[in-house]
Amino acid sequence: MIRFGINLLPDGPTVVEEVKLAEACGFDFATFVDSELLWMDVYAILTLCANQTRKVQLGPGVTNPYTRHPAVTASAIATIDELSGGRAILGIGRGDSAVRTLGFEPVKGQTLKEYVEVCRRLTAGETVTYKGKPITLRWAKRRIPVDVAASGPRTLALSGEIGDAVTMLVGANPGLIRWGMENVRRGAEAAGRKMEEIKLGAYVGCFVSDDLKKARDEVRGVAAAIINLYARDRHVKVEDLPPEIVEEIPQIRDRYRYSEHLDSSAAHALPLTDRLIDKVAIIGPAEVCRERLQQLADCGLQHLCLFLLPIQRREDREQVMRAVAEAVFPHLK
Repeated sequence: MIRFGINLLPDGPTVVEEVKLAEACGFDFATFVDSELLWMDVYAILTLCANQTRKVQLGPGVTNPYTRHPAVTASAIATIDELSGGRAILGIGRGDSAVRTLGFEPVKGQTLKEYVEVCRRLTAGETVTYKGKPITLRWAKRRIPVDVAASGPRTLALSGEIGDAVTMLVGANPGLIRWGMENVRRGAEAAGRKMEEIKLGAYVGCFVSDDLKKARDEVRGVAAAIINLYARDRHVKVEDLPPEIVEEIPQIRDRYRYSEHLDSSAAHALPLTDRLIDKVAIIGPAEVCRERLQQLADCGLQHLCLFLLPIQRREDREQVMRAVAEAVFPHLK
């Protein structure tokens, strides 16, 4: 049994219709990118979704500690939780496009760790000391689960230490997933936690089609974003990365433009090889996609979040949701 969700851009109120379709198709959660200079405010869009859905969990996928004070994040996600009847999830990472488009670097691991703990306790209604000052979210009612997004070895390990859930952005190949899981396990064990305490999942680009060229072109933006994370991380050692990731880093290093973040037609995404795209995304006919998603489930994952945001046309995103629901859910859900 594995849970499925979607990740979308908060690019206007019509996206609510896609979330409603996802709910009708049987998806379990829907998340939205939080990147203030590129797209609309994530919590405004989540509010619309909370009012027009009944079952799917909702949250940012993901927010970060740099652009929002933890009291602001805790209040915002607790509001979504109240409006949705307890369906909120809080996705947090070190920061990527939201931070880099402002000209800053993602936060350090210790900052992320503190931020997660403060948000978690604030949503539970506790008084927390933050930067020497006591703060309380007086009306909060429920400790909202925190889903930590992670890609690099250090952040993966940290996520195993602090996350209620962990969603890895490492690709969609079983070898890459196992590599990510081992890093999460390393952090969990160092913190005295068991892997069973953590809901473990992955973000995966996905496009269901018999036309492989079109499918690759639609998910190219996800592949570029993944490689860029490693290319820009000064703390990542080449020897700690899977070979297929290392091989493609020179194609992206110093070329990635955040003004075209997750854009599959961007110039920085075009040089990526078919071999890489086939490893970091799930593409092809429905039966092939089902088999590959089954392989990821067999690795021990508990949830998969389909990265639909690079797919340009709404009709194509909806086609992918329907195809996955029809071909995959009867076998894996």
